[in-house]
Amino acid sequence: MNLNKMKINNKFMYLSGVMLLILAAVLTVNSVFLSTPSLSEEQISELRAQYPVYWGAPPNVSMREPRINEIFDRADAVILGEVVEALPEYSIGFVEKGSNTPAEKIYEKFGMSTTDSFIQYRVKVNEVIAGNIFDGEEGSKRDIIIINNAMFKGFMPELKPGMKIVTPVGKGEDVHEGKYWFSRFGFYYVTEDGYVLSAYNEDEKYKFTGKTLDYLKAKITELSRR
Repeated sequence: MNLNKMKINNKFMYLSGVMLLILAAVLTVNSVFLSTPSLSEEQISELRAQYPVYWGAPPNVSMREPRINEIFDRADAVILGEVVEALPEYSIGFVEKGSNTPAEKIYEKFGMSTTDSFIQYRVKVNEVIAGNIFDGEEGSKRDIIIINNAMFKGFMPELKPGMKIVTPVGKGEDVHEGKYWFSRFGFYYVTEDGYVLSAYNEDEKYKFTGKTLDYLKAKITELSRR
């Protein structure tokens, strides 16, 4: 009896079995994604009255629509959260009044404001889908404050208490330390029955509107690992 031949055959059978298991797992995952329930175009259209898409930019502001993979690359984390409340706007002066600096004189000459205003919302983080904003601490059910420049009002979602959202966030620095930036890009509303709709014009390659929240979370995790 050729023992070497038997060993080779046994090794071949083992590797073949492993490959079959891997193939079965891949097919199972693909079948789950392919069979994921989706909203119809008609249903999405009806929901858009409650969950609108935002376009454009304020006057004199030039913006490039980033691809979703770029958004996730820049973000510190992508969170699933629930809006607790809208907080009062706050202002930050970026040119000190009475400083008599060239910058202040230019702003005064053209009647421009030397302060910026910011909108802010308190959001309960139900899950950190990708990334980390809590420095290794448990982030579930913690409140954070998300912000953006008030000039973008009308060009990004207006959040209301009880609204469930998925959004990339970035840690604020200096005067914004302890708060987190967000925007319409990469932002998804979550409906009461667990479907998602984008607040931005989605990339042709990555369209998740009408899919389930679980599907979106899986895709975010996949994109964040690239």
